[in-house]
Amino acid sequence: MSEKLTSGPWILKTDLFAGGISIVGQDGFEIYHDHIGPSVSEVTRNTILANASLMAASKDMYEALKAYEAWEADLVTDNKAWQDWRTGMPITLPHLTQKLWDRLLGIQAMRNDALAKAEGKEATR
Repeated sequence: MSEKLTSGPWILKTDLFAGGISIVGQDGFEIYHDHIGPSVSEVTRNTILANASLMAASKDMYEALKAYEAWEADLVTDNKAWQDWRTGMPITLPHLTQKLWDRLLGIQAMRNDALAKAEGKEATR
């Protein structure tokens, strides 16, 4: 599916003076455009901007979910995660190796940045 998506990150551009908002891909391709005319109420304008912020963040959310999916698969297949770190004996529930823990922290940061973008806030990193 990723081959069909416009390359990211997707950027929300607003020109409220001219009355327009756009979502543009990394290659400059316009994914979405809406004109907000002067007759549109402030509530409607804010709703359109909130929806556009969520759409702009969708590529980042997709990438975070794909990273989590890969991390989860590695957790299940990583033999070290299924061994007691003291004895090397098999255990029934996995534990996080340092490598898995570091990757999880990176995925959490991706998630947090995508949520901030969806909410129209600044990313933390």
